[in-house]
Amino acid sequence: MAKEIRIMEFSGNTDNSQIFNSIVSNNAKLAAARAYKEYGRYGLIEEVVVENYKQEDSKAKEAVLAFASSVAGIETPTNTDTLAFAFDNNTFKTVVNSIYSKTLSTMMINYRSPQIDALAQRDRVPVGGSMTYPIKSKALPIAQRGSYGSNNSSVFTEATGSIVVTPVPYVIGKSLDYIRMFNEGYDWSYDVAKVYAGLMFAKYKLIVDSIYTNAAILASPFYQANFADATYTQLASDLSMYAGNDAITAYGTLPAWQAIDALATSGGFTTKDEYIRNAFLQKVLGVDSMILSQFTDASAPFTSGTAAGLRTIPDNKVILVPTGTDKICKLVEEQYIRVKEVDANDNNLNRMEFVFTQSFEAKIATASPFGIVGTTAASE
Repeated sequence: MAKEIRIMEFSGNTDNSQIFNSIVSNNAKLAAARAYKEYGRYGLIEEVVVENYKQEDSKAKEAVLAFASSVAGIETPTNTDTLAFAFDNNTFKTVVNSIYSKTLSTMMINYRSPQIDALAQRDRVPVGGSMTYPIKSKALPIAQRGSYGSNNSSVFTEATGSIVVTPVPYVIGKSLDYIRMFNEGYDWSYDVAKVYAGLMFAKYKLIVDSIYTNAAILASPFYQANFADATYTQLASDLSMYAGNDAITAYGTLPAWQAIDALATSGGFTTKDEYIRNAFLQKVLGVDSMILSQFTDASAPFTSGTAAGLRTIPDNKVILVPTGTDKICKLVEEQYIRVKEVDANDNNLNRMEFVFTQSFEAKIATASPFGIVGTTAASE
């Protein structure tokens, strides 16, 4: 059964407050660096580099144990026996988990996600809050020839609709074999990095699903099931017209671009590979084009039967998005991250298991349309 973990907050300019904040800031940087090293290839994690990571991570672990022991009024653990004693102390455990929770919250604020930022606007709300986005109609009555008394179209007073985005809870679990913390090679920051990356993956999947499966677009002229040069450029032109912005950027995975021969260049394979390395294809049919890194949560073995479902981004579609205007998707997230402790599944006395909960939601909330194009070639 899950139980809420008490979170300890140190207020004011007390010594404990300053030490706590310093530890959290340092832990956040180390965990962000570890997350980038493991998952940065997806473009979801901002690049953070820490020199001498192994030594700095060891110092961070020692700082956490020393501070938690000081607050709890016990000796700092130096071996597995004193470590087990410390984790049986509720105050010690509360401080450690306060650092975990605050570190994750700090990472959500301080470190951006390039791939999420490309497709969505991130907004944060207080616990239990929501965000309302006003949507203004682009419809404009056109002046008509007529006399003074003619009954012509009127420009009505400003009116807006709105879309409300309310965060909903998402959970991710983590086991802590604290008895191993003194083992050679134990990576303190890696645990936090995995939880952070897991939450970021869930947010990005929400964004991708809300864009690629949007019913309104799929039922409109801004959706093309099959690719053809003429209709692709027409779609880009229509998007520019409706968005009032000539700048359109197209996004797709490497297989998606390959399917429409967008990777073919006059410079040969060397030029082609340089484009791919930089995730920028220059212009395809006059449209700036970017490569989205495919990613998977590896939630199941990657086999012939499961492969398609484990690819998060559709490999058979390209999306076209007006740039320099309102982001088409809105990601609304609570800053606060709750922690619950659950009983270890194997009843291991030296293992604690936690569930981290953060509330967030992603929805399409914009008056600007976007386009979706299937990469299957149109029939001649």
